[in-house]
Amino acid sequence: MAHCGLDSKVVARYAEALVAEGVDQPSDLGELEDGTWPSSIKTLHLKKIKAALTLRLTLTRTLT
Repeated sequence: MAHCGLDSKVVARYAEALVAEGVDQPSDLGELEDGTWPSSIKTLHLKKIKAALTLRLTLTRTLT
């Protein structure tokens, strides 16, 4: 979540919520469906997280 522009306290809180949903590593985020993201993640923050995740997955696929 470093590329989302969120402060470290918010990131820590969201990370705890994601771990509670079973996310053990960043690549697990790509498997979450829209309705399965923790409700504690604010809508705009979720959009930023998804955009960063999409960029990361795109770059990873391009480089491999």
